Amino acid sequence: MKNIVLLPAVLLMSACQISIEEGEESSPLDWESLVAGTWQNCSELSSGSELYTTVQDGGYWQDTTEYFTDKDCKTPDASKAKDIYSGTYTLKNTLVLADGIKAVEVDWTYDQTDVFNNGVCYSLYSVVGNFLYFGDIYSDDIDCSTPEKRSVGLDYDFPLVKIANI
Repeated sequence: MKNIVLLPAVLLMSACQISIEEGEESSPLDWESLVAGTWQNCSELSSGSELYTTVQDGGYWQDTTEYFTDKDCKTPDASKAKDIYSGTYTLKNTLVLADGIKAVEVDWTYDQTDVFNNGVCYSLYSVVGNFLYFGDIYSDDIDCSTPEKRSVGLDYDFPLVKIANI
């Protein structure tokens, strides 16, 4: 089961892997406006499904995972409690990833201290169309524990659909 709470290859700053935008000819991306909103993903599990919802709003985030007995996130599983995590985020440099997609470095700090990495995760955000993607923190050598272990790619298997603007 993927758990985005564990958000967040050693960061390779070579031209073939990832590059920092020095300056854009068009106006720079307003990442804060792009990521602001409520985003969701329903994922099928071996038994049932989970609905992951994240709210991103001006440097604050809250993640909720709800569990369901069916594969379509329709029938709540009364035997499982919701998981709720929250904290703050800071957006850093804009990157161009190896696949040509623009992303922004994000540093998450959790309000909860009983999570991995002592409540800090270094990852990525990207918005493509109506989808929000997080950095792929499930690859080898990436655990988002330090800026050097920040994702170098996106988790395209876990797209979040924007359901509301902030």
